[in-house]
Amino acid sequence: MKRVLSVLIILMNVVAFSTAEINKQIVNFFTPGIPEISLKQNIQLNLVEDSKEAGLGVSTVVLFDLKELQGDLGFNYTNKQLDFTSQIIYWPTFFEFINFGVGVTYHLCDYPKIFIEQDFLADVYLKMQVNQYFMFWLRYGYLYKNTKIKDLPVKFKMQEECMNFNVNLTVTPFDLWSFYFSFDSNSYFNYPNFLTVFFNTGAEYGIMPEKFSVGIDVCTKWYDFVVVVQNLSQMNVKLFGKYKI
Repeated sequence: MKRVLSVLIILMNVVAFSTAEINKQIVNFFTPGIPEISLKQNIQLNLVEDSKEAGLGVSTVVLFDLKELQGDLGFNYTNKQLDFTSQIIYWPTFFEFINFGVGVTYHLCDYPKIFIEQDFLADVYLKMQVNQYFMFWLRYGYLYKNTKIKDLPVKFKMQEECMNFNVNLTVTPFDLWSFYFSFDSNSYFNYPNFLTVFFNTGAEYGIMPEKFSVGIDVCTKWYDFVVVVQNLSQMNVKLFGKYKI
């Protein structure tokens, strides 16, 4: 009898452990705990200027990370204009290496005495952390733009709707180094119409692992990219430091 009971207890433990492992592997909706908070400070040098971003730009972004729930908000000042962006993403973890979910973004651009622009984005997000060396993520969704011209005698407002996308590949060949490339229809503080695309490439180095890192980002902006002749509208270099609080 004792042997039978011992076998039953062992089998129950095995089943319970296997069920927990299966549930763990399939989906994790939320990871409780204290969010990881980071502060990112950027200095942007606009080498090829356009009407929206010229001269020297300075921006600050605060990020929080709870794995399945992430968000940020940032302020940017360049060419006498002010940008504010905030976004939140909820993407449950599937099979411990895939995140899939939805997110919303709000962007405000205030150019004194000229125009004020608001952008609203609703997107589907997908991230695949293949291993410790490769990470791929993309988003695809809807963009609504509302622009008001200030200096006209009669109030003038423009509204636009289009799709938007972002594709990013990050490679981490060493513990302290990571390199990334992205192809996007917008950037964090810049949301033009769909015919404009951005190419970003950059690197980040962890001076103090898990605490402080620095990096560089090179961005080019192209108008009318889907037509035969592409037009380089902007090129900038961004230097940044990122500190985990």
